[in-house]
Amino acid sequence: MSSTVKESANESIVREWFRRVWNQLDVNAIDELFAPDGVAHWLDAEPVRGPAAFREFHQALRSSFHDIHVEVVREIQVGDLVAFQAEVRLVPVGQEAPVTFNGGAFARVQGRQIVETWDNWNFLGLLEGMGALLQWALRLALAGELKVARG
Repeated sequence: MSSTVKESANESIVREWFRRVWNQLDVNAIDELFAPDGVAHWLDAEPVRGPAAFREFHQALRSSFHDIHVEVVREIQVGDLVAFQAEVRLVPVGQEAPVTFNGGAFARVQGRQIVETWDNWNFLGLLEGMGALLQWALRLALAGELKVARG
């Protein structure tokens, strides 16, 4: 099946986005499914604006991870707003074991394009899975038991 064909007649734009852009690594789908003036809000203070900037982000992630798979597990649409929860599995470069974490977003859609997203992903879980953060560090910090060197 061509990657430009929907998996099913009932597939939402959000599910198509993750299937094509992340699971199939179809860079051309970014131009098709992300609006020319699209905006993605997440970790950085500055959002990602437009397909070209999103392609740069996509390339950076593909350079750091392989075997990326995103599964949308819940989705609710009201008008042009879609709320969804997803599970992500990927393998960091230099590691063999996959890391799994979850997250979700609100996405505003118009027709067949994503216009704006407000993402919230469990990057703390990703860092723990990569061994880049001590497991339970957040819990220890919240309990006042984690001492951080300041300098």
